[in-house]
Amino acid sequence: MVDEAARHALYRSLEAAIGPEATGTMMTLLPPVGWAEVATKDDLRQLEARLDSRIDALEARFDGRFGGLEGRFGGLEGRMAVLEGRMEQGMAELETRFTAALRTQLFALLGAMFSISALTVAASAVLG
Repeated sequence: MVDEAARHALYRSLEAAIGPEATGTMMTLLPPVGWAEVATKDDLRQLEARLDSRIDALEARFDGRFGGLEGRFGGLEGRMAVLEGRMEQGMAELETRFTAALRTQLFALLGAMFSISALTVAASAVLG
């Protein structure tokens, strides 16, 4: 393994042999770490393939879960539509009953008012 001391020794030897400018150029062409640490295009392709595979698996899991949720929401929408229909039907029935009860109360009140008026007229005719 090449360590920093070995790199420095190489630099000094090259500097003595080819000069400082050429040595600087050559040293910049070397990787800052060992060649075993340098990633190749093939390494990057393999990494990309593994990442694509993982992303595809995650997408499949999410699609499955969201598909199930969509089915549940569809079922809830159907239930809500049934409940809305029942509520509308109940409200219509309640309105019909309320109208009938109000009509009955109105006629009863009018009947009572006519009766009281007739009794008042009869009482004033008898007394007066």
